[in-house]
Amino acid sequence: MKKILTIMVVLMIIILFFGVGQAQIYNNMINEDFVIRTTRTILVSRMDIINSCIYEGLDLDIAKQKLKRIEGDVLLKDDLEYLTYLKENPTDFEYVYDLRILNVSFVDNNLEKISFITEIEWDIKSYENELTEVVKYEIELLKVDNKFLLTKFKPLS
Repeated sequence: MKKILTIMVVLMIIILFFGVGQAQIYNNMINEDFVIRTTRTILVSRMDIINSCIYEGLDLDIAKQKLKRIEGDVLLKDDLEYLTYLKENPTDFEYVYDLRILNVSFVDNNLEKISFITEIEWDIKSYENELTEVVKYEIELLKVDNKFLLTKFKPLS
C-alpha cells in the first residue's frame, strides 16, 4: 500500500511540475513584447493598405483581400465602409506614416484572445507640418488559423 501511495505522489509531483512548466512557457510566449510586436505588425500593414487606398488609388476589392488577412469581419466591414466613404467624398487627409505602441495594460490574455488597453503614438504629415499624436485604444486580437487578427480597435480618448 505504501509503495502504491508513493508512486501516486511521485506521479502527481511530475504532473504538477510539467503543468507549471507548460504554463510558464505559455506566459513567456504571450507577453507584452509579443503583443507589441504582433499589434505593431498588424497596424503598420493596416496603415499601409489604408494609405494605398487614399493616396495611390488602390482598388477596394484588393484592399478588402489584404485587410481580410489581418482583420476580423466587423472591423473589416467598418474599414471598407470608411474607405468607400473617402473614395466617394475626397478630402484633404493627413498622411499617417509611422506608429509606436507605448505601453500595454492587459484586460484578457489567453490562448485564443488578447484584449488590452494601450497608447499609440502616431506620426502624421499634413500639408502644413508634421505632428505626433498620442491616442489611447482598446484593442483585441483573436487567434484564427494559428495567427492573430485585429478584431477591435476602439479609441478611448
